[in-house]
Amino acid sequence: MGIEKKNSKGSIIVIVILVILVIALGVYIGYDKFLSEDMTSTAEDNLKNKTKHETENISDSTESVVDSEINDGQSLK
Repeated sequence: MGIEKKNSKGSIIVIVILVILVIALGVYIGYDKFLSEDMTSTAEDNLKNKTKHETENISDSTESVVDSEINDGQSLK
């Protein structure tokens, strides 16, 4: 009986460790799928918005240069 109790405790310890590992793996996968994805898409959105604003600024400055050239041409006439 002494050997059976020792094996029983060892089996319980192994089962508990495996259950903890399974739970930890589930938490990691859940974090990777749900929370990490949101941060990645937010970073991509920020980059797209930054690029969009830079493009708008370039086009605005180009339009103002063209407008000033048109006005200068009209004032010379």
